[in-house]
Amino acid sequence: MSEGNYEQILTFALCGRLYGVEVARIQEVVKAPEFYFIPRAGFPYAGAINFHGKVVPVLDLPAMIDPASKRRDKRVVVLHPDLCVLGFRVESIDGLVLLEADTIPGDKASGEEETYIRCRVDHENRELCLLDVEKLVSTLGESREPDRRKSWG
Repeated sequence: MSEGNYEQILTFALCGRLYGVEVARIQEVVKAPEFYFIPRAGFPYAGAINFHGKVVPVLDLPAMIDPASKRRDKRVVVLHPDLCVLGFRVESIDGLVLLEADTIPGDKASGEEETYIRCRVDHENRELCLLDVEKLVSTLGESREPDRRKSWG
């Protein structure tokens, strides 16, 4: 959601780094859902949830970065349905922050290792990596190996 000159960002941790997604791209954060098996889905899906009567597949983002990662938040971030029917898990949800819109670079972060990062922003003396949700969603049909750390910068 954009508030005047500000962009509201949901921040979360993935493998020791701070990431964020614009709130406008999120429909809801769901507490402790039950996960259901998705036949033939495999990596990187954690399973599916019943979200208001709809089946929503859920990505395991920490496993996409580091397959050895064990920590998961009990909540799932469900993306806005205009974007796609998809949710994702993270290690921990930090909260909401307001970033001045003019401090968010318009250019995509460069380099192959930046596949899923739209840009990097300095926030309270920490680097905040804004997730490129469209790129992440567009690559889901591709065959991928479990270790995708290079894609997460």
